[in-house]
Amino acid sequence: MEQMKESIIRLERISLESLDFTKKAQVLQRISIPPKLLRFDVTVETLTDTTVQSRCDISVLSEQNQEDDFEIHLSYLIIASISDISQKEALEKFAKFGAPFNALVYARDLIANITSRAFGQPAMLPLLDIRQLGESINIISKASPQNPPESGTPPSVE
Repeated sequence: MEQMKESIIRLERISLESLDFTKKAQVLQRISIPPKLLRFDVTVETLTDTTVQSRCDISVLSEQNQEDDFEIHLSYLIIASISDISQKEALEKFAKFGAPFNALVYARDLIANITSRAFGQPAMLPLLDIRQLGESINIISKASPQNPPESGTPPSVE
């Protein structure tokens, strides 16, 4: 019987790269933010054979025909690595799906804190499951200059 290898992914860094908050009303209208109003843009870049970087942009969108009380856009940078190159597939899955949820843990707290200070009560992001997000996660994969894409297409020459 073949033994499965345990996948160990190290979270090397998570940092808030940018925060843009705009208060548009004096009173908070939406205390619970529905999943349909969240947008995740995830850009995954391979840094080395064993290290990936995910940039997770999280936005709270506006509801149509509703007066907005605030807008918020956050951008997190997450770097993760593995020590065993045979676990590269697990690292790539983490970069695309695990990284946004790691960023969401920090974003949930930050949004509650900022809106609490601005309005006197917090706006709460929901607890999410990947199936709830559906189309709201937009994933863009790219390779660093040291690691060109694996497709057979040669790079363009200018």
